[in-house]
Amino acid sequence: MPQVVDEFSEYLKDVLGVDIVAKKLSLYNEFPILLVSYYEFYKTRIFNTDVLLLCLKPNKNLTPSDLMAHHRLLREKLSYEILFVLPVIKAYERKRLIEYKIPFVVPFNQMYIPILGIELREYFKRLREKPDLFKPSTQLIFLYMLYRDTRAGFTISEIAKVSGYSKMTVFRAFDEITAAGIMNIYEKNKELIIKSDNSKTVLWEKALQYLIDPVKDRVYINRSDIDKIQSKLISGYSALAYYSDLSEPDLPVYAVDINHYRVLRQNRIIDIVPTKDRNVAQLEIYKYPVHILSQSGVVDKLSLYLSLKNDIDERVEYALKKLIEEALW
Repeated sequence: MPQVVDEFSEYLKDVLGVDIVAKKLSLYNEFPILLVSYYEFYKTRIFNTDVLLLCLKPNKNLTPSDLMAHHRLLREKLSYEILFVLPVIKAYERKRLIEYKIPFVVPFNQMYIPILGIELREYFKRLREKPDLFKPSTQLIFLYMLYRDTRAGFTISEIAKVSGYSKMTVFRAFDEITAAGIMNIYEKNKELIIKSDNSKTVLWEKALQYLIDPVKDRVYINRSDIDKIQSKLISGYSALAYYSDLSEPDLPVYAVDINHYRVLRQNRIIDIVPTKDRNVAQLEIYKYPVHILSQSGVVDKLSLYLSLKNDIDERVEYALKKLIEEALW
């Protein structure tokens, strides 16, 4: 199934709470030859209505007038409701399609399906409730952007590629960040981008109430097992010593994300030690793939701050304050 169909299904579920099954139609003799060269055809059912999806093929460009003509042609031949699934759309094209009452969906962006009673929905204009706290995936994405140029902006595709998250997950993260009033969504070059003209310090202060402790759990393992963990990062008080003048802790501290930890345990690469002594190391299990934010084999400064901010030791508090100043400079 083409990616655009999967994305359409995910988008519909997220916005409307509807699960659909799209079945490809291969009986091309039912369709005009001209249309076969432009679209992949899928049949589905939405709100008890049979719908024919016309998924525009890659590198095909059609005008609103073309889509209107194709819509009229198919409505004369078929009993299905017609819905165009488009990868991108320009503002003036969107306006024309709505004027023509041509149903369309641009996954993770907007939809207009008047026959089903669904008016234009641009996700950045939906009424949204502020989150209580960010999801781990949202936090990773926000921190990744904060380390970079938030004024230039980021697209869903760009963040999905870097993070390894699906476009739907990135879409939801953008939704949470904008609902919290931290950044805004704009349209540029046919894509939605999230950006802010505020300084990194302002963004951090706005987001702080939504940011979570990124560490899910802390366990102890034999020091001899450390070298078996390929994607480990220095973390915790070991990382704080790396970034500051504080002394190294008695036990070295390392980090892996939750998915990697599960693999380590399932494959019996490491063993958990019930009691700590000088032959063990502490392993922090992160809720998100923190290595994406690291550039030096050490947990990034902002994640480190969030993992230690509740420590009441004055030396730690001072070191963490300096850490934030350096990270947001």
